[in-house]
Amino acid sequence: MKPPTRRLGQRRTAIVTLAAVLLAVTACAPAEEPAVPVGWQGPCPSAAASSSTAPPADRLSTTGRLLGLADTITALPADAKDAAVNSYSVARTQLWSVVDGMVTPIEITLWRDADGGGRVDERALPARPDPSRLPDTAELLRLATAPVTTTTYPGADGPRIGGAVTEPVPSDAQTLADALYAGAHLRCQPTWLLSAFVRLYRSHYLNRAARAGALRMLATIPGLAYDGIARDVIGRTGWTFVVAGYHRETILLDPDIGTLLASSVTSIDDTPQLLAYQLFLATDRTSTPGQPPGQ
Repeated sequence: MKPPTRRLGQRRTAIVTLAAVLLAVTACAPAEEPAVPVGWQGPCPSAAASSSTAPPADRLSTTGRLLGLADTITALPADAKDAAVNSYSVARTQLWSVVDGMVTPIEITLWRDADGGGRVDERALPARPDPSRLPDTAELLRLATAPVTTTTYPGADGPRIGGAVTEPVPSDAQTLADALYAGAHLRCQPTWLLSAFVRLYRSHYLNRAARAGALRMLATIPGLAYDGIARDVIGRTGWTFVVAGYHRETILLDPDIGTLLASSVTSIDDTPQLLAYQLFLATDRTSTPGQPPGQ
């Protein structure tokens, strides 16, 4: 029997809306000097602190799925996108951030080289109320066709597009975690590393080796749990993984190639509130800024 699917972020006992991190979550305190091992400084409240918000504690299922998927990806053929001519990472995302009860829909497509040079295309819609309402087909279409603002960045010693790590993206799980930790402003465990994983996909292309390393890194996050099969708002189906600290964060992964499809962040209280949500629509490498992903 095919397992039932649900919308990303929908808990078994309460509705938790699809969300994503546009800006760093400010609920965590800045970390002190890191202790050994690097990457687990300044623990957030335990995910098991509240039975009403704790994700399922199925570590075997969680680590087994992540490590098994990483092994599957590693066995795939070499990635042609790694050719030296393809010097720009491309990422297209749509996100809905919530501020003072209003939702601002934004679409960002960026082309970024290793020095931070490149181009950013941004579309936006006016802020709207009702943050609990997921975007419908009409809103998605309006956002995708809204007027675009283009900004170019010289990189190197000039203005740059920020990245989560220095490229190339490390393929070793611990090296990647250390790199993300070095660039993190807020390092609370366990949610900070999952948030950093989401940021990684907003500005970098991950080839098969980097994707496999990222999945192995996720498998080390304390409290991270597999939470079933879900769909995002455009109908893509994947595996969900959740972790709770000062907030609850959910990611949706493609179960075949390990890419990030969507992510969610909600508050942790008796009535979970939407903080933001995000769709990852395309990731690629190209030789030319402005070249659409997949072409």
